[in-house]
Amino acid sequence: MNQEEIEKYNQIQLYLTGQLEGKELEVFKQQMQEDPSLQELVFLEQELKYMLSDEPELKHTLSEIRREKSQKTLNTQKPSTAKRVSLINYLKIAASVIGLSVGIWWLVTQFTPSPPYQAFHTHDLPSYTMRGDEEKPKKANEIRKLFDQKQYVTALPKIEQFLDKYPEDQEMRLILGVTNFELEKYNKSLKNFDEIINSRAFAADKAKWYKAGVLLKLKQNDNAKKILQEIIEQKSYKHQEAVKVLKKL
Repeated sequence: MNQEEIEKYNQIQLYLTGQLEGKELEVFKQQMQEDPSLQELVFLEQELKYMLSDEPELKHTLSEIRREKSQKTLNTQKPSTAKRVSLINYLKIAASVIGLSVGIWWLVTQFTPSPPYQAFHTHDLPSYTMRGDEEKPKKANEIRKLFDQKQYVTALPKIEQFLDKYPEDQEMRLILGVTNFELEKYNKSLKNFDEIINSRAFAADKAKWYKAGVLLKLKQNDNAKKILQEIIEQKSYKHQEAVKVLKKL
């Protein structure tokens, strides 16, 4: 891994953890829009972070592997394949470290109870309601398509630009909150959901459900339980799922 790749990896980490701000954030978003390979790297890193979110020991080991590899240079390869081979080798090393083949890993995931917050990663949000000028529904449709395809990294800057122009749109703010949730930007998503709840908008019930998921991710289980109980008592959005989640806590 050469110095340029190390710097790119560090930038991706800063972006995914919400630490890029101001001009640096705008520059990075612009780079993603112009460079599909960068978008892919960001997406893969996000997926890897999500997969390892409940494996702290493996995550630590992979961090050590990254540090070791950063001291060495990649074998001479074509630039277009070097990144892919690096990623594949990285994942192979990860698998060997925990002593699991792909088949064994599949069996483990099939027979291991899902964590309580897993329910919050299944989205059945209604189709976006089209209102306003012709440009608005066109942009909303484009964003919703990216969201439904789980292309959260690509969708995020478009959602933010949309809300800059249409700040009153609470349905899009809900999509922003869920997108930040999927990108592990929990404090930002919590703020998004609170804004919707406080506005008493039509999407408030959905925002309350996702707020419970954020609180679970932040290890604020007692607060999450209170919200889940409210959802059950009011028989609001996802109240049946809330019962299942509470049983796991």
